[in-house]
Amino acid sequence: MSFKLVHCADLHIGASLSGLSESYSSIRREEIKSSLKYIADFSLKNCVDAILICGDLFDSPFPSQSDINYVKNIFKEISDINIYINCGNHDYLAPSSVFTESFSDLENIYIFPSYDSCFEIEDKNVVLWGKSYSAPSVEPSFENVNTDKEKINIMCLHGVLTEGDNYPISKQCLSRISPEYAAFGHIHDGCEFIVGETKCAYSGTPEGHGFNDCGNTGFIYAEISKNSVKLEKIESSKRKYTYLDADISGLNSNDEIIASIKDKINPDDLFKVILKGEATSDFELSTSYIEDSLKESCFYIKIYNETSPALDFSLIEKEESLRGYFIHNLKEIATEEEFMLAARIGLNALLGRKTDL
Repeated sequence: MSFKLVHCADLHIGASLSGLSESYSSIRREEIKSSLKYIADFSLKNCVDAILICGDLFDSPFPSQSDINYVKNIFKEISDINIYINCGNHDYLAPSSVFTESFSDLENIYIFPSYDSCFEIEDKNVVLWGKSYSAPSVEPSFENVNTDKEKINIMCLHGVLTEGDNYPISKQCLSRISPEYAAFGHIHDGCEFIVGETKCAYSGTPEGHGFNDCGNTGFIYAEISKNSVKLEKIESSKRKYTYLDADISGLNSNDEIIASIKDKINPDDLFKVILKGEATSDFELSTSYIEDSLKESCFYIKIYNETSPALDFSLIEKEESLRGYFIHNLKEIATEEEFMLAARIGLNALLGRKTDL
């Protein structure tokens, strides 16, 4: 018999979302909240035994009342599913925090205290281990924990397995305890890994909060037994944050640049476009004009100019300099196509710069 759970983290409900205007931030805050509804509906549909929220459900231990009410209403809709919450470095378990004041009347909510602790689910032969933050950092723990090897042991933690302030357990300790599964929050880019004999995963954030969240967002559906850990990544984001490099070499107008970018963006997502390559002097490059022309083609776009001036190789060849000799000799041995590429690479190398190929 397997134990079915949803593992999620880092919703950061109530985050200010710096970098976006208030109108965009308002939309994104609502979309971030709605990701909890998506998780709840998924959990009901798949008849999970539990939901693990591995830290930073809220962006603060004292969120707004409207955000608290929204979350409570979602939890009430899934009252038959037990929800286990490990408070993170953002929504830590402070005195009078949201978790000590606002959820005590919900019978399906279990909050890990700020010390080594566990919840036992006897009919499923499962023990859930966790420790909430009581401040923005937490000391490593579980050194004195010994698990019952006859049971399915699951760790529910927030932090990273490296040296630093924000880590709840060491790799050595996790290997010694050797639970079947270690569910982590804190890293917004979801990933799976192994420590000793334990399958581990960061669920990732269900919705990106900025251009640092361009990776594997979503949550995890898991089926866990003593002999097997099956994980499925569930994509949940309404919008993705995307960096886009746009080489404008050889383009002769802002409108040509706009056309080249338009093919690479979509209406739903947020884009930071980095203009690269060589900009010709035949026209005045305008990031404002490009940005304004593309804003109706996607949810959000910002244009940055990292181009370099186009090089006049005929003038450089006449220089009595290292780059002049380089261009002159290169012309003697390279085809026209080879010359253009090799000249760019070589001149950038002389300046200590990499060439985007």
